[in-house]
Amino acid sequence: MAGLQELVLELTDWCPLDCRHCSSESGPRCRNHLPPDLVLRLIDEAAELGASQISFGGGEPTRSPLLPSALEHAAAVGLLSEVFTCGVSAEGGSPGPLPARLTARSSSVRGAKFIFSIVNQNEDGEEQGPALRVDMDADTAADFIQAMRDMLSKEDTDEI
Repeated sequence: MAGLQELVLELTDWCPLDCRHCSSESGPRCRNHLPPDLVLRLIDEAAELGASQISFGGGEPTRSPLLPSALEHAAAVGLLSEVFTCGVSAEGGSPGPLPARLTARSSSVRGAKFIFSIVNQNEDGEEQGPALRVDMDADTAADFIQAMRDMLSKEDTDEI
């Protein structure tokens, strides 16, 4: 029998979006988070059982205050990491790009990769076409998020 290959943790069920295609039934009305001690213990146990990778999802895992330390802990015990994200947060109550502090800290973690699921939604939150999946290492994700931040800050939308 093969050992454990990958651990999948849903750090939170909270997400700023309410996508129909989401398999975790997360959304803006959800508020559950895994306890930090449980997450760190599961990471240790996964490494002991021979896993090579951990995937963080949710809801929006980047809104879990534990994500940066969980990424660092996973790297310390030899696990590669994936973060499945919608690419937006809701700081200040309105959706926007992920916090730069998160990707800046994550870019130093060996083996961290961000997987963005980008969905086109109308003003009512209804999906307007297929989701796009984009895989990036943490350095590229930091550049991508900064580009999103720059684009959203432009006053003249004709420049976009």
